[in-house]
Amino acid sequence: MARILKPGGYAFITTPNPDNLVERVGYAIDKLTRGALKRIFWAGQDEVSAPTLHAEAGLGHISVFPFKIWRNWLEKAGLKVIQKVRGPMVFGGPFFDRHFFISGLMIALDPILDRLLGRFLLSNNMGILCCKQSH
Repeated sequence: MARILKPGGYAFITTPNPDNLVERVGYAIDKLTRGALKRIFWAGQDEVSAPTLHAEAGLGHISVFPFKIWRNWLEKAGLKVIQKVRGPMVFGGPFFDRHFFISGLMIALDPILDRLLGRFLLSNNMGILCCKQSH
């Protein structure tokens, strides 16, 4: 991104947020139940779209890095982080496809979370807006 952006150009990155309470609680439950939580969450998916994962990799990603690491990478590449934004509390998945009421309730509550100080604790993903530094 840094190579192809013009000076003053913007890039927006979305990535899982490993520093969220939902993921941490899910990880602890999954570890205690030897993967039962992931099997329930991903029920109905095939092994290609939802491969068996180690608990520390997150509920649906191979690798997940916190904002501090992303900020460091981006700044080393010459991109200034302008803003970190919270993604939705629910980011889809077969469990929510089967439970319309739960997903609807969480979607309805989502805008309220933007007003909370600890809003990133309940967000499964985040967005990072950055700008290429002018030389």
